[in-house]
Amino acid sequence: MGNLLNFQKGGTKKLPVENINWYDAMTFCNQLSEMLGLDPVYSINGISDVTQWDYIPHKSYTTRGEITQKKEANGFRIPTEEEWIYAAKGGQTYKYADSDDLDDVGWFENNSDGKPHSVAQKKPNGYGLYDMSGNLWERIYEPGNYDSLRSIYSGIYDGRDYRCKVGYKSSVPSFQYEKKIDFRVVCASSK
Repeated sequence: MGNLLNFQKGGTKKLPVENINWYDAMTFCNQLSEMLGLDPVYSINGISDVTQWDYIPHKSYTTRGEITQKKEANGFRIPTEEEWIYAAKGGQTYKYADSDDLDDVGWFENNSDGKPHSVAQKKPNGYGLYDMSGNLWERIYEPGNYDSLRSIYSGIYDGRDYRCKVGYKSSVPSFQYEKKIDFRVVCASSK
């Protein structure tokens, strides 16, 4: 993906990517979709080709224009709020993703040593998804203006336990780069 994302150098560790904004996530999803022969999901002013967005991944802060999601596209995208919460619950009713004890499933201030950890080191939830509580905040897709506040979910490795509960959210501006934010992709393709 070139300079799209600022990957951490973790050696053999599988550290999550962080320090991305909302536009980086959309750009990644469209580029990954195109690489795999799928329809890009996101458009700015009706254009899905990211090279025409007047946006430089991980260098620009924002782009102007109407951001839309092509619902019938079969490519990669970031989940909606409803999808993220459904996935995090894993078919269960626990406080955290598949447990009432955050130590079982997530990294937070009491067990993280103040840093992010490699993915999939804690117990997965009922759908087999890891890190849905703690480690890094995750961006979701919400319609809105280019400079809107956008919700983030999951909690954070140096945050309090209540911030890691399924359904707890915070908000940051779309353009904001933040070391403690990443994203999760979903795909509707059957390829």
